[in-house]
Amino acid sequence: MNKSEWKPILREYLKRNPASSFAHISNLEGAKGNNIYCNADDENIVFWINLDSELVEAMIEMKKDGEIFFNPVYDKLGMLMLGGSLRMPLVKPNLKEGFKKHKTEHWLPVTVNLTEKDK
Repeated sequence: MNKSEWKPILREYLKRNPASSFAHISNLEGAKGNNIYCNADDENIVFWINLDSELVEAMIEMKKDGEIFFNPVYDKLGMLMLGGSLRMPLVKPNLKEGFKKHKTEHWLPVTVNLTEKDK
């Protein structure tokens, strides 16, 4: 599936499943692959692994175009509700300075959401 085919699928999925995790999105048909979705500013901040490259590209474009946004999840209960986790250290936020650069891969658990205009 190409990225233009993924976008309406993601929009519809997120309308029906607001605040979805990457663990849930990765269960969509065709979503599995060999790509890592990481933060554009720090490639060692990982959102999710083993994703289809076209799905990742679609999400990058949708995020850039303001169609979707990510909400970080920091509390343990919220993380349990994500439906999966990665075996790597967690990103720890610094409320004064934002995220620091990481020398090794760290997982930033997030939920994926449609912006108000796309609901």
